[in-house]
Amino acid sequence: MSEQLGSRARIMIGHDKAVRSVAALPDGVRVLSGSEDNTIRLWNLHTGAELSRIAGHAGMVMSVAALPDGERALSGSFDRTMRLWNLKTGAELRRFDHPDFVEAVAVLRDGRWAISGSGDHTMRLWDLATGAELRRFPGHSGTVSSLAALPDGSRALSGSHDHTERLWDLETGVELRRFERHQLGVNAVAALPDGRRALSGSADRTMRLWDLETGAELRRFDVGDMVYSVAPFPDWRRALSGSEDKIVRLWDLDTGAELRRFQGHTGAIWSVAVLRDGERALSGAFDGTLRLWDIGEPGDKRLVRYFVSFSQKDKRLKDDLLERLEERFAAAANYRFVGWQDQHIGLGSNWHQEIQAAIKDCDFGLLLVSPAFLGSQYIKTYELPHFVAEGPLRPDARKPVAPVALKPILFDGSMDLKGLQERQVFRDKDRRAFQQLTGKSKDFFADQLFVKIIEMLDGHRRPFAAG
Repeated sequence: MSEQLGSRARIMIGHDKAVRSVAALPDGVRVLSGSEDNTIRLWNLHTGAELSRIAGHAGMVMSVAALPDGERALSGSFDRTMRLWNLKTGAELRRFDHPDFVEAVAVLRDGRWAISGSGDHTMRLWDLATGAELRRFPGHSGTVSSLAALPDGSRALSGSHDHTERLWDLETGVELRRFERHQLGVNAVAALPDGRRALSGSADRTMRLWDLETGAELRRFDVGDMVYSVAPFPDWRRALSGSEDKIVRLWDLDTGAELRRFQGHTGAIWSVAVLRDGERALSGAFDGTLRLWDIGEPGDKRLVRYFVSFSQKDKRLKDDLLERLEERFAAAANYRFVGWQDQHIGLGSNWHQEIQAAIKDCDFGLLLVSPAFLGSQYIKTYELPHFVAEGPLRPDARKPVAPVALKPILFDGSMDLKGLQERQVFRDKDRRAFQQLTGKSKDFFADQLFVKIIEMLDGHRRPFAAG
């Protein structure tokens, strides 16, 4: 187990009171916070700057959630309302009333429906477009303190101060399963991406992993103090907990081992969230701050996120090159590489939004160029403008790029190179594309490409620049 101190985190300061809830937007660049100062705030993770402030609630904001479109958000408040907001304008789009305070909100995957949990002991299902209450889920005997929508969109999990978690069928309102092993109130629940397991955190100082199909407790994690928030990772193997002792902990779900501690907050950790890249996490605390943590292994390696742009027609060749290149990335002395390609899009997700968010969040684009790549209308319209000269973006808004000749292409003017003619497309010393190589020549190609990328990142020279 290792420890990461507050000096390694980006700190976002602005709230006047405790931060009760944090949520990441799909673009991986912005995050939301809800606070006991009655406000919701939108932050830029890259700079730590507060982008906007929404001050419409008449009571503390206890829960926030971002919608999949990245343009709207939900909040739940002590003023007995859940509200839907336009993040661009700050306008309140709709209000949903409870007879008691709203402690938890969650958005279903398609963004059309949402659920709320309240001090009135109920969970409620809402139509965000009409404001209609679609269904009410009674049964808990205490405040519904936390909610999680399952990936299938048809079930939800609730946690309550009555010491239980309950699994619900959203269409019928039937309670499918009850989990009753916690000794004190349940403050947090979260569904794993596989939709078959879930986490809970309790005032009994434990986090627990559950099998949603059988109801079995798979593992217990002794945190050491009251647990207020839990969050799983996209890899299904790790999770975070936030607790009264001011510590964010990283856990191995397979072994139960505590892997790391992240310290720096001076108050209880009310909320934790894992960003979509699985490499960073966010925490909000009683001290009124948010902190962004690098979850990677200890050391001074810089996290580098790269976006892989390629044609599906080239998938086998792409896999061959990336397997070789990723071996070299893993051995990099000063960088920790994390790649993104469309196979990381979750089932049922809006694939266009996922791709655009990944591009916005990357540090450079790895363009695997071929005739099929150049002929793709989607790549031309929605991917290349972020990286090359043609397109609507300003030069200073474009991402660094590493274009690679995956298959032979012609530079004699007979092919439309989509602006890549201004770049030095990587080929081997004999100007051959990766497809034209065999055996050890492919490894040498990967070696030289790796060196060029490291040089680009080091800033020694611009191997993929114009010229």
